[in-house]
Amino acid sequence: MLLLLLLLSAVSAILAKGCQPITIPLCKGVGYNMTSFPNSYGHEKQEEAGLEVHQFFPLVEYGCYEHLRFFLCTLYTPICQENYDRPILPFMELCLEAKKRCSPIMQQYGFRWPETLSCESLPTMSEQATSGNICAAPPDTPKQVEAKVATNPSIRPHVGISVQDLQNQCDCSCQSPFQVVSNPKAMVGNVTRCSYPCEAPSLQQPGKKELISGWMGVWAFACFFLSAFTFLTFLIETDRFQYPERPIFMLVFCQLMVAVGFIIRVSVGHEQVACDSYKIKGIDEGNGSLCFVVFLLTYFFGMAASVWWIILSLSWVLAAASKWSSEAIASYSAHFHAIGWLLPAAQTIVVLVFNAIDGDPVTGMCYVGNTDVNHLRMFVLGNPRKLSLYYRA
Repeated sequence: MLLLLLLLSAVSAILAKGCQPITIPLCKGVGYNMTSFPNSYGHEKQEEAGLEVHQFFPLVEYGCYEHLRFFLCTLYTPICQENYDRPILPFMELCLEAKKRCSPIMQQYGFRWPETLSCESLPTMSEQATSGNICAAPPDTPKQVEAKVATNPSIRPHVGISVQDLQNQCDCSCQSPFQVVSNPKAMVGNVTRCSYPCEAPSLQQPGKKELISGWMGVWAFACFFLSAFTFLTFLIETDRFQYPERPIFMLVFCQLMVAVGFIIRVSVGHEQVACDSYKIKGIDEGNGSLCFVVFLLTYFFGMAASVWWIILSLSWVLAAASKWSSEAIASYSAHFHAIGWLLPAAQTIVVLVFNAIDGDPVTGMCYVGNTDVNHLRMFVLGNPRKLSLYYRA
């Protein structure tokens, strides 16, 4: 009976203060499980705070600072402790360390450190000893760092990440995990002489690299065997398959070659295909033979597959809607083959002229647009891929 009374009194104390279990996915398991609202940003519900804090999820996943998630959660889902009514804020030193490590990464992509995460108004370690206020900090909080005193800490900061145009003004430097190189044309964001690392930081997690390679291998071999079986069926009885179904086998052959490209990557390895020592093979740099072969198989035949899909769709329209005979459609066979192979070949040549082949730090594949979004738009998302998607819809 006494135990029940103690339990009820503890629960009532928590409810009186307004403590509630954390439901925001990003902040679950961060080191505490109870929070209270409203928080310092004026959010009344966890749903409101969750929408704002989850904009930092890519930065947390990037891994620029191991305690970034803890720091963010103590601001958006403040710690709620029984019989303690004062706000429990993170140390200023924790904020400064997060800003020091993660701000350069944000600048690489055109963002600046948000004013919502301003460090000036947070308490320091020394202030906790004199004021007696409890502060939130992980076990290995960085040592005290000199902080610039805020001129007017009472001003409410602007909510959200604000974009800054760094096109013509960038004092950034190439920092880890990016690699400094001698090539002046190598660029990450607006930082020259900088290259992507051979492997993305997320691959440093145990088993992650093997999982990606294994997953690619399973689907590559499945695609290879299914495509090979289908294409061999066509070769055994070529005369049996006429238009409008014949383009199916050209499409299957293209997918077979794409699968070969992925199998080469899985068999040889990430570093041998996409890496040049410690950095990724990038634009304006010489690409090795394996990188070129993988690119050729996946890009040329991938684009050819898109063209043959359009040809297949056109053949079916002529046969079903316009009632063309198989012989009438077959009379345009030479035109179909010219378009189906020459158009992807022209695209591939243009990619080589622009020297747009680069490696992918995650998959280890050599393709187009892995590190340059402009090349991705020009050579991958443009025609005929766009037309192919249109016809599929």
